[in-house]
Amino acid sequence: MPIEIRPILPGDAERFVDYFDRLDFAHAREWKGCYCRYYHHAMDLSAWISRTPETNRNEAMESIRSGKTRGFLAFDGEKCVGWLNGGPLDHYPRLTEWLLPFSQGRKFAVTICFVIDPEYRGKGLARAMLAHAIESFRDHGLAGAFALPVSGDDGGNRRYRGTMHMYQEAGYREIGTFSGAVLMQKDW
Repeated sequence: MPIEIRPILPGDAERFVDYFDRLDFAHAREWKGCYCRYYHHAMDLSAWISRTPETNRNEAMESIRSGKTRGFLAFDGEKCVGWLNGGPLDHYPRLTEWLLPFSQGRKFAVTICFVIDPEYRGKGLARAMLAHAIESFRDHGLAGAFALPVSGDDGGNRRYRGTMHMYQEAGYREIGTFSGAVLMQKDW
């Protein structure tokens, strides 16, 4: 059965949190309770760390139900097998202030988190999700997209941001560094 990739919908709240709940995050235990909320806040790190997984889980469900959460889900039949947190830059307060100057007054998207089911890693799913996201961003009138992959020795555990090679293949170019990551941009 082919993988279906589509934007997250308000009715996907339970499926989304169930997907995160079934993943073990053995490689990075601190991500287990994030529910992809970190980049949706500008609070300092100590305030973020003090949040409970239940707070993040409930907030994720409410944000999805209200239509505020942007991103893409991948399904193999009824089974959710991937998540890409990506959408308009102004939906990501932790990133907006730093990245906004690079947009030069144009509306940009950002892709920041790929959460791929371990059984589906290394099979091109992240690339397919990125291609789907780029097409959606264009269709919604955005001028381009940013990405923040981590390279070098630090890249292994932070591959959730995607890889430089994947973004280069998709036509992104390196424009600088940002908070320990490589800042890449794609215009269309």
